[in-house]
Amino acid sequence: MKKLISLALLLSFSSIYSQNTTTKTIVKEFKIETNNVDALKKFKWEKVENFFEQNNKSDSIKIVLILRNDSTNKKVDIQLNNIITEIKGQTFELHKLIRKAKKMTKEMIETYKELNR
Repeated sequence: MKKLISLALLLSFSSIYSQNTTTKTIVKEFKIETNNVDALKKFKWEKVENFFEQNNKSDSIKIVLILRNDSTNKKVDIQLNNIITEIKGQTFELHKLIRKAKKMTKEMIETYKELNR
């Protein structure tokens, strides 16, 4: 009987412990891929923070921006398929990485427009 009570107590503590543990999702990469320049211009960068909120400060992360060029402009000598930018850092640098991503987005859009006149 003593062994049965000990086993019952052990099982109850195990289930209490397992109920108190939570699953943590670590996000390593946030990727935006589009061929719509206006959608990229209007993107709400403050939402990116939400995706990384469960990360540890030292986790390596990256923000990837891909602007696909589906047009076939025959007037230019350079044909551009995609503009791709990767910004890497750690979670504690997220605000800095977002600032860089905003800056790179503007440059990507300028390049896209210049080559698709």
